[in-house]
Amino acid sequence: KFESFSNSSYADEKLTRPIEMTLRGRVWKLLLGLDHISAQQYIDLIKKERVEPLAFYDKIRSDSFRTFPHEPFQRQVPEPRIIRVLNSFVHKYGQYFGYVQGMNAICAPFLFCMPELDGFLCILRHDR
Repeated sequence: KFESFSNSSYADEKLTRPIEMTLRGRVWKLLLGLDHISAQQYIDLIKKERVEPLAFYDKIRSDSFRTFPHEPFQRQVPEPRIIRVLNSFVHKYGQYFGYVQGMNAICAPFLFCMPELDGFLCILRHDR
């Protein structure tokens, strides 16, 4: 049954649809205790990125383009989304530990199954 599903046009459509909150995304948010989302903090961090470039930016860029380089993933989670989330994370917690290689692989699954803001807040909660 899986082979017939994975080869169907239905599977192609489901894998390439625009980002939306999937059941998996909802479950992760519940497990991480995120029920109320405020966008202002994330917006402020994105604005800060434009004013104060990070020393970690080059490291983030060198990892982000390699994050799950398969076509369905790249289409659903463009590299700029990963970069924004990781830069914002480092702006918030950089004084404690900054960016380390592999954080892109933690970030990517969240962004694959939920909107960018929710993914950012899951990363904040996940790395506590």
